[in-house]
Amino acid sequence: MAKATYAVIGDPIAHSLSPLIHNTLYQTYRLDCEYVPLHVPLKDVPAFMEARLGRDIAGCNVTMPDKAAVIPFLSWVQDEASLCQSVNTIAADGRKGWSTDAPGLRSALELEGGGDYQGKTLLLYGAGSAAAAIALDFARSGGKRLYLYNRTEAKAQRIAAFVRENSPLSPKAVPSGCLEAVLPACDLFFNTTPLGMAHTGAEFPSLGFLDLLPARARVVDLIYNPLETALLQRAKARGLKTQNGLSMLICQAFLSFEHWFGIRPTEADYRSLLARLTLELQQRG
Repeated sequence: MAKATYAVIGDPIAHSLSPLIHNTLYQTYRLDCEYVPLHVPLKDVPAFMEARLGRDIAGCNVTMPDKAAVIPFLSWVQDEASLCQSVNTIAADGRKGWSTDAPGLRSALELEGGGDYQGKTLLLYGAGSAAAAIALDFARSGGKRLYLYNRTEAKAQRIAAFVRENSPLSPKAVPSGCLEAVLPACDLFFNTTPLGMAHTGAEFPSLGFLDLLPARARVVDLIYNPLETALLQRAKARGLKTQNGLSMLICQAFLSFEHWFGIRPTEADYRSLLARLTLELQQRG
């Protein structure tokens, strides 16, 4: 029997760490599979979904900009993924689609000692597709209060309305210039923007707002390159708990792996991969 091939699709894709994660899991669990990166620009999504998925590709992960474009080609889509119009995991068998973004972050938070969302207050910085998924998951997982902040306030307002319509929570979009007023109440601060990402040149104009977070707060940056952004450096210097996006990336992959094979990787798998990927990123510079 031929080796089953899984893939990650997107544009760009060469930088992806997903092949390292999944191929390591295949070795660990002795699965006769391989995982490859495939460059699939937005315009080529229909051809990929019609000609390759279910033929030479048994399943795939989906990254930007393809997460919404794959949905019309699926027979079943998880509720949260459908609401957010964002799928990042596809099984060719049954043409099913999921989003592991938000549950991956929640799982990573628990593994890194951050506990669950129950009774917590979160400030979500940014208003892209990842922010929408995380906001909805927080609201449906026992979160107490949710504040949304974005440079363009209208985008934060849209996510607030979306969460209000689909959960028991009533989030508040924080107006420009009012961020400082809500920070003292926050248990969690998540950055979902590219600010601080390597090779973008985009940085926070000021990080002084971190001084207003309480000592109990945890600052999470979804970025993992660099491993420690200026945001995390400043938060750590203040004595706050910090976490980069590498843990979320691994936990997202674990959820995809479980959807495909029915196998749940262990915490030992997580710790081993976290160390290995940290070293990989350090070597890449």
